[in-house]
Amino acid sequence: MATTSPVQLRLSVTPTHLLYSEILSVTSAMRKNSRWASSQPGPAKGTNLATSMGLRAPVTGHDTPGRVSHDKQESSLMGGFDELKRTIRDVDDVLSVPLPTLLGPFLALIRSPLSTGPITSTALASLYNLFVTGIINPSSLEVTQGLIELSNALAHCKFEASDSSGDEVVLFRIVSVIDQCQASDVGNLLGDVELCEMLETVLTICCQMRLSETLRRTAESAMNNMVRRVFGRLDTLDPSIDAEGADEVQASTPYGLPSAQELLRVLVNLLDPNDQQHTDSIRLTILTVLNAGLEASGKRIAQFRSLSDMLVDQGCKYLFQLARSDNINVLRLSLRVISNLFDTMRESLKLQIELFLAFTMDRLAPPVAVLPPRVQLSLNSIGQNRRNASLPGTPLIGSSSTNGDPSHDPLSLDGQSQGEQTPPITRPSVVPARGLTREIMLETLCYMARQHTVMVDLWVNYDCDVNCEDLFERLIGFLTRGVYPTQYTGGLEYQRYSAQLLCLDLLLAYVDHMAARTEGLVDGWPAGNPQPDILAAGKATKGILLTGASRFNIKPKTGLAYLEENGLIYKPNQTDEDEPRARTLAKFLKNTPRLDKKVLGEWISSPDNIEVLKEFIGLFDFTGKSVADAMRLLLEAFRLPGEAQPISRITETFADIYFASKPAEVKSTDAVYVLAYSVIMLNTDLYNPQNRKRMTLEDYQKNLKGVNDGEDFDPVYLKSIYDSIKKREIVLPEEHAGQLGFEYAWKALLVRTKNAGPFYTCNTSLFDREMFQLTWKSVISAIAYAFTAFDDDYIVERAIAGFRKCATLARHFNLPEVFDYVVKSLSHATGLLSEADPKTAKFPVVQVEGQHLTVSPLSIKFGTNFRGQLAAVVLFTIANGNGNAIREGWNLIFEMFQTLFVHSLLPPRMLQMEDFLGGVSAIPMQGSGPTAQSAVHRSDVGLLSALSSYLLTPYGSSSDALAEPTQDDIQNTLCTMDCIASCKLDELYSQVMTLEVDAVVAVVRALQVLADRRSLDILVEEIITDPVPTAPSAVPRHEDTKEPLPYDPSSVFLLETMGETNAVAEQLAAGLARLVKEHNNIMSSPTEWGLILALVRGTISHPEAAKTSFQLVSDLLTAPDRQIVTPENYSAFVSLLEAFATVASQALEALRQPQRRASSASPTVEPAVERGSKSIDMIADLKKHIPTFIEHATLPKEEAWLSYWLAPLEALSRQSANASREIRNLAIGHLQRILLGTQITANLPENFDAQVLLDRAVFPLLEELLKPQVYARDVQGMQDTRLRASNLLCKSFLHFSVRSTEGIADTRKSWLAILDIMDRFMTSGKRDQLYEAVPESLKNVVLVLHAAQILQPPSHDARTPAQVEFWQSTHERMERFLPGFLEELVPSEVPATTLEPSDGASAVPVP
Repeated sequence: MATTSPVQLRLSVTPTHLLYSEILSVTSAMRKNSRWASSQPGPAKGTNLATSMGLRAPVTGHDTPGRVSHDKQESSLMGGFDELKRTIRDVDDVLSVPLPTLLGPFLALIRSPLSTGPITSTALASLYNLFVTGIINPSSLEVTQGLIELSNALAHCKFEASDSSGDEVVLFRIVSVIDQCQASDVGNLLGDVELCEMLETVLTICCQMRLSETLRRTAESAMNNMVRRVFGRLDTLDPSIDAEGADEVQASTPYGLPSAQELLRVLVNLLDPNDQQHTDSIRLTILTVLNAGLEASGKRIAQFRSLSDMLVDQGCKYLFQLARSDNINVLRLSLRVISNLFDTMRESLKLQIELFLAFTMDRLAPPVAVLPPRVQLSLNSIGQNRRNASLPGTPLIGSSSTNGDPSHDPLSLDGQSQGEQTPPITRPSVVPARGLTREIMLETLCYMARQHTVMVDLWVNYDCDVNCEDLFERLIGFLTRGVYPTQYTGGLEYQRYSAQLLCLDLLLAYVDHMAARTEGLVDGWPAGNPQPDILAAGKATKGILLTGASRFNIKPKTGLAYLEENGLIYKPNQTDEDEPRARTLAKFLKNTPRLDKKVLGEWISSPDNIEVLKEFIGLFDFTGKSVADAMRLLLEAFRLPGEAQPISRITETFADIYFASKPAEVKSTDAVYVLAYSVIMLNTDLYNPQNRKRMTLEDYQKNLKGVNDGEDFDPVYLKSIYDSIKKREIVLPEEHAGQLGFEYAWKALLVRTKNAGPFYTCNTSLFDREMFQLTWKSVISAIAYAFTAFDDDYIVERAIAGFRKCATLARHFNLPEVFDYVVKSLSHATGLLSEADPKTAKFPVVQVEGQHLTVSPLSIKFGTNFRGQLAAVVLFTIANGNGNAIREGWNLIFEMFQTLFVHSLLPPRMLQMEDFLGGVSAIPMQGSGPTAQSAVHRSDVGLLSALSSYLLTPYGSSSDALAEPTQDDIQNTLCTMDCIASCKLDELYSQVMTLEVDAVVAVVRALQVLADRRSLDILVEEIITDPVPTAPSAVPRHEDTKEPLPYDPSSVFLLETMGETNAVAEQLAAGLARLVKEHNNIMSSPTEWGLILALVRGTISHPEAAKTSFQLVSDLLTAPDRQIVTPENYSAFVSLLEAFATVASQALEALRQPQRRASSASPTVEPAVERGSKSIDMIADLKKHIPTFIEHATLPKEEAWLSYWLAPLEALSRQSANASREIRNLAIGHLQRILLGTQITANLPENFDAQVLLDRAVFPLLEELLKPQVYARDVQGMQDTRLRASNLLCKSFLHFSVRSTEGIADTRKSWLAILDIMDRFMTSGKRDQLYEAVPESLKNVVLVLHAAQILQPPSHDARTPAQVEFWQSTHERMERFLPGFLEELVPSEVPATTLEPSDGASAVPVP
C-alpha cells in the first residue's frame, strides 16, 4: 500500500548508505561462520537470463528435481543479500523498492534453521534500525505484504542453538522488533492476524520460565506496552459494531476489535487456577499484563459487549478464585486487577462486587466480631461444607457464627436489634486471613471503600435491594469492629495496628463525606437511576421480608400470617379468578431468600399443604430434562424430609408434573414415581460414606426391570441417569463442596445477574439520615476507642474531627440522642467522673501570675492527663451552642461541673452565688465548726432565715497544716486551668438560661438526679458515722433546740445552677408575690431582703414571670404604710431595677438579629421595654432617700456620699447605652439632671474630689458609646445619644472641675481625657451632626477655662508653670483634630478679656 504523502526520514546519511551498512553487518556476521566463510556469491539467476535471451537453461548433474540441496540453501541466503545490493544499486531512491524486496533477505535468514544465534541477532538488529530510522514506514511500497511476511518470520524464527546467553539475545531482539513495529507509524497498518502472531510470540517468551528473569521482565514490559496499544485502539472504534459480538478473529487491516477479543480470551484462559499446565509464575505475568490493559482502557473495554462478557463471566470467576491463593504475589496482583475491574466496569458487576466484598469481610472479620445475620454470599464454597440457608443461586460466605442476642452487642449497628431479624446462621468459619495476606486484603478493601460515594452506592444497590445482602450495614459493622484489637495470632504488631488505623480511617472518611454532602457537595439524581422513593420502599419491604422469613423459619404459620398482614404474599382482595392463593404463596416460597430449606421442605410436604406443593413443583420447567436432572433441579429448592410419607407425597406430585412434560422414555406416572425414588436411592448409595459396596450400573438397571408400564427402560437412558448421579451428587447448593460447588454457585450467580440490573452510582444526600441513624452509635464508639487507645497525634486529631463531624450531622439530622452519646463517650475519657463522692476538703492555695490557684489532687492528675484534657475541650466545644440538642448528657455535664467545683477548678463566674445584697460572692467550700452557742437556736426561726443561714455559712477556720505543693504540682494545675479556660464552661453555663423547654426539662431532671444522689450520700455518711443513737446527754436540751444543718457546698452549687434555669420562674414569681403580700413581716433583716430580691432577680428573664416580679417590686417601692428602702437593701434595689432595663435591651437586640427577626414577636419585647423604662424612673426616684441615709450613716461622710450616690449614677450611666431608645433617653436625661442639679452638690463633703464622678459615671458612658457593637444597636438613635453624652461631659466638667487655678493639675488630666474622647467622637461621626456639635461644645469649655485663668496663651505676662503646661498640652492635643481652633478662640496677640463665651455660657466658674 503506497501513500502520496512524503515521509520525513530521521537520517543524516542517505537511505542507500544505511541499507548497505546493514547488509554489510549481516553478511560480515555470516562470513564469521564456517558455513559461509569460503562460499562464493550465489550463482546468477540463469533461468531468468536464459529466458530473456531466448535460450533454455542448462541442467547440471548436481541438481535433483523437487529438492534444493543443503549447499544451495546456504548459498541462497548469502545470495539474497547480493541480489538486494544489486537491486538498490540500480535505483535512485531506496523507498521506491517494494518493502518485501527490501526485507526478503533478512526475513529469509531469520526463518532459516541454518542460521546461528549471533547471525539472527544481527539480522534482527538491522530490522530494528530500519524501523527506527523510518526506512520502513507507511509510505513504503507493498507495506501491508511486507508486514505480513515480517510477522510470519518473527513468529517462525529458527536458528541453531548455542549458549543460552546468546540465544536469549536473539529473543530479546525479537521482542524489540515486535514492540518497535507496533509502536512505529506502520503499527497502525498491522492486521489482526499479524498482530495476534506478534502478541503470541512475545507472550510465549514472557511465560518461558527457563529463560532468564531479565529477558522475561523485558518481554513482559513490551507486552504491557503492546496490550495498552491494542486496547487503546478501542477509542477509535464504535461500540455498536459489537452489538452482535464477534467471536472469531477475522483478518482485517488495520487491527481492531478482533485482536482485542483474541488477546483478552487468551489472557482470561491463562488465569484458570484449575489448569495444572499453567503455574503461578505464568499467572503472575498474565495478571500484570491484564492489569496494564485495564488501567489504560478499562472503561472503554466495558463498552464492548463481547469484551465485557469475558471479564464479567470467566474473568471474574478466575480472579475471585485466585484471590484465595496462598501465594502472596498472586493474591496481591489478583486483588489489584479486581479493584481496577470494579473501578472501570462496576455498572456490569453488581453481584460480583457483592460477592467479593462479602468474601473479603468474611476472611478479615475478627473472631470476636459477630455481625447480626444478613443475606450472605461466599467465595469460599471451595473446600467448605455448606449446610445453611442462603440466597437462591448465590454462593454462601462462611463467617463466624452468631450466637446469642445481637441486641446485647455494644458494637451492633443502631437498629439491628430493633424488631425481628433473620435468626443467626451457624456456618463453618472460613480460614481467616493472617499476616501479610490480611494486610493486603484489608488495603484492597479500604481502597475500594474510600471513594466518596461508595457508602451511598452500597446503600442504594444492596441495602435497598430485596435480593441482595445489606452490604452497607455489614461494611460499617466490619470497620467499627476492626478498630478494636482482635484475637488473631500471627502477624507482626505493626500489622495489627495498621489494620486498626485503616478501619478507623475509613470510618472517618465515611463521616467526612456525609458531612460534606450536608454542605451541598452533591450531584443531581442520575436520570437512569430508580427514583429515591422506590428505593426507600424497597428497603422497607426488605425489612418486612426478612422479618417474615425469620418468623417462618421458627414457625411457618406465624411467618405466613405476618407476611399476609403486610401484603407480601397475597394481593389485597385477591380472588381465585386472578391467581390462586396457593400459586401466589408457592411463587413467594420459591423466590424468597433466607428461608430455611429444611423447614420449607417439611412444610410444603405436610398433608395440609398439598395444593401449595403442587403449585410449587409446577413452577419448574422439566421439559427436555431427564429424571435425574429434573430431580436435581427440584431438590435444589428445598431439603427433602427424612420421613417416608412426606417423601412419598413429594415424589407423587413430582411424578404427575414431570409426566405432564411428556418425556419420551417414560410411559406412565408410576414409572416416573419409581424412577424418582430410584434417583434418591442411587444418590444416597453412591455418596453415603458408610456404604462400602456401591451400586453398579448393572445393579441399577436390574432394580428397574419391568417398571416402565410393564416394560424395561432403555439401557442408554438408565446409563445416562446413573452417570449423571455418579458425576454430580444431588445436594443443596450450600452443601456443594470443592470446585464443583464453586462452579455451581458461579453459574447461579450469572443467572441472577440477568435480573439484577446495573450498578447505580450516585452522590446524593437523600439517604444520609437513614444511613447515619443506623450507624452512628457504633461509629462514635469506635472513634471514642481510637481517641483513648491510640497515641499517634494524627489519629487523635482525626478522632477529634470525627467527633465534631458527628455532632454536625446530629444537628443537621436533628438527632439529640447522638449528642448524648458523644457526651457519654467523651466524658468518660476526661477522667472528671472518677470523683463519685464529691467530698469537700481544704486544698492549699498559692498565688501564681497574679491569680490564686487551688492545688488539689484532681488538678494535678488532670494536668498530666493530656488525653483527658483533649476530651474535655472537644466535649464542651460540641456542647457549646448545642445545648438544646442534649438530653441525658446533662447528667454527665453537671456531674463534671460538680467535680470541678469541689476542687475549685470552675471559672469564677460558676463559683459564685447571689449574696442577696445586690452582688455576688464565692460559694464557701467549708462550713464553720460548731460553737457552744450553736446548740441553741431562736425558737422563731423562719424558712428563709434557715435557708439563708445554710447558704451563707462562712468558711470554717482550720488549724490543720496543709502540705506545700511542689513546683510540678503548680505547673500541672496551671495546665488544668488553661484547659478549663479553653473549655469555656461559663459560656455553656450561661446558655442554660436560654434553652428551649425540652432541654430545660432535661437540665432540671439532671440536677434533680444529682441532688437526690447528694442527699443519699449524706444520709449514708451519717448512718456510717453514727449508726446507733447515742445515749441521752446529762445536759438537758431545750425543746425547741434544733440541730444545725450540715453544710454541703455541692448542694449549694446545684441549687445555684437550678437558679439559672427558667423552668419554674413563673411559679416562683407567683409564690414570692403571694408570700410578700401575705407575710410582709418576714423581711426583717438584710438576709431576708437579699434572698427575696435575689429570687426575684432570677425570674426577670422569663417573659411571664417578669410581669409578676416587676409588679411586686413596684408595690414594695410605693408601699405607703412602711419604709421599704433601707440603707441595707438600697443597692440591691438599684441593681434589681437595672436588671429589668438590661433584660429589655437584650430582648430588643435579639429581635433585631436577622436570623431571629422572623421568629420574634414585638409584643414580647414591648412589655419588657415598658418595664425597663419604669425601672429607670424608679432608680432616679430612689435618690430622695440618699440625704437621709447619708445623715444617719455610721461611715465617714465622704465614703457614705460615694456609696449612696454612685449606685444610681453608675446604673443610669450603663443604661444610657441601652438598645432601647426610650430607656436610653430616660436614663441619660435622669443622669444629666442628677449631675447638674443642686441636690448632689448640696451636701458635698469638704475637699471632695468630684473627678471620681466623671471617672465612674460619665467617662464609662462615652467609652461604651464609642464601641461599634453598641452603636449598631440603634444606628439612628445612637447619634443623638452620642451628642447628648458629649454635651453632658462638657457641662459636667465645667460643673465639677473648673473651680479655681489651685487644682489645675487635676483639671488638666480630666481636660486631656475629654479632648481624647472628643477626637474619637469626631472621627467616628464625620457624616452626622456630632461632627459639627463637638467643636461648639469645646468652644464653650475653652472660653470658660480661659476666663477662669486656667488656659492662658503665651502672650500672657505672668503665667505659672502649671498654666504653661496646661496651654502646651491643650494646644498640642487640639491641633491633632482641630488645627487652628485654639488660636482662633484665644489668640496670643489679643487680650483674653476681649473674648466672650458663646451660647450664653458663663464666663466664670459655675458655682
